[in-house]
Amino acid sequence: MFRRFGRILLVCLCASAILGCVAPPPPRLAPPTLELPDAEEALLWLDATQGVETDADGRVLAWKDRLTGAAYTPDARLIHGAMNHLPSVRFMGGQGVRLEPNLPPGPLSVFVVYQRTESQVGGPGRQRVYSIWDGESPVDLYLPSAAEVINNGDAALEPTVRQQFLHEAGRTRIAIGMNAITGEDNFRGDIAEVLIYRRAFLSVTKVNRILAYLGEKWGAKYKPEKAFTRRGPLTWSVQRITDAYPLSDQENREGWTLYEPWSDEFDDGVLDTEKWMPYNHVWYGRAPARFLPSNVEEGFGTVKLAMRKDPSLEPVYFYPDGEEYKDYSSATLSSRTAKRYGYIEARAKAGVGSSAFWLYAETFKEGKLNRLEIDTYELGGLEKGYETLYNMNAWKFVKDGVPGRFQWHATWDAGVRFADDFHVFGLKWTEDAIEYYVDGVLVRSIINQYWHSPLLLLFDTETMPHWFGVPPDDHLPGFHEIDYVRTWINEETVDTWQGEYTLKNDPKTNNPLADYYSQLPPHVNAAGP
Repeated sequence: MFRRFGRILLVCLCASAILGCVAPPPPRLAPPTLELPDAEEALLWLDATQGVETDADGRVLAWKDRLTGAAYTPDARLIHGAMNHLPSVRFMGGQGVRLEPNLPPGPLSVFVVYQRTESQVGGPGRQRVYSIWDGESPVDLYLPSAAEVINNGDAALEPTVRQQFLHEAGRTRIAIGMNAITGEDNFRGDIAEVLIYRRAFLSVTKVNRILAYLGEKWGAKYKPEKAFTRRGPLTWSVQRITDAYPLSDQENREGWTLYEPWSDEFDDGVLDTEKWMPYNHVWYGRAPARFLPSNVEEGFGTVKLAMRKDPSLEPVYFYPDGEEYKDYSSATLSSRTAKRYGYIEARAKAGVGSSAFWLYAETFKEGKLNRLEIDTYELGGLEKGYETLYNMNAWKFVKDGVPGRFQWHATWDAGVRFADDFHVFGLKWTEDAIEYYVDGVLVRSIINQYWHSPLLLLFDTETMPHWFGVPPDDHLPGFHEIDYVRTWINEETVDTWQGEYTLKNDPKTNNPLADYYSQLPPHVNAAGP
């Protein structure tokens, strides 16, 4: 039997060699799949590997939306193996796909995978891969309309993932492969997948997950996103169901558990000095104001960080060649322990000068210094022109022993005055990304490029003479007020830095300013000193 099978195989191989036949390629692994992020906000999902019906000649009779089952009939053919051994829909320069959601103006996010082979070169010089029309504009090139335009019809295009995020777009008509207004400027090339959301993404993690899926599936180049910042005020609010989980994840989809060392309700009238220091153990504050423990007061369900004018304070230069500290005092609250990664949430109200919620530490890894900082917020409070601005930042001063200042700053105009009322501020810090939340809504996210060492948690008030300005006398005293701080961890953010990093100045063992603070009045407790 084996000899007979061998003779048959040999005959087949010889015949293949004589006739120029090619053995079938090995079976391709199944293409990657995607659990669609924020599926409830998706508007259209066309995928050439699913839901395409053709006639005997391969002409597309229906291309069905994976979300709704709605069928579209472009002037196109299904070409098997056209892109990364998978089928794609080949647009021939004729009718494309037209979608008329007739939604009011608002955000859109668009992902499209396309290519043009040498055999498809030609047609008009300006071709639309997709086009978005607001119903009024005479052209689709400018907001509130938009388009992905290929300006050279005579050039081949390698497989590409294109993404676009529109914060305020017209959403009357969307076209794939043609101009949404005129039906012209038709695309000649292959479109493999289209995904459109009726929202503007802010999470780099979610966007890059979609991009990686599309890039791997179609063998297409793509450019990962690095940062997003919200535009415009919040148009909705998140309902608080439970205090057990972050406001932005009330259903606890991410599996959070409370991390006690960085959590405090501040409701017993006595500052927990096992968790907190009413001073900064490595910094005197920002001149002209100095941090004083007596400006930290816990009582009536909050902790207050005061800023005061006090001309009786003795002028002093704490740092050689530094600025003079005089006339003003401020306050800070620092954790006694460091942490890496997690979700930190505080309900707070801005005061005067600068009110800040931030993370900072100097650490060593294999003898190399890291000096890093993440600013959840720096709020101008009552200072004119800054009342509604939400300032976020992340600093790299020294990384792995190499000095080099880098900051990733963004400002969002919230349209509300942060000194008028309490708001809930959140920071989600993971190995991959850093996300900023206000009242449970994501307002900014960045990739985590440098911030992988443990940091201390701090709140403070500062004078900012070169930014917000020194507060006028009639604003003083003023108070940065924190109702609570809660921190959560999950499998992704559990503390694992011990043994990898050491703190340069561990508050538990090394307090460089201990002598200075020992001579000052203590913080204030409502229940007593």
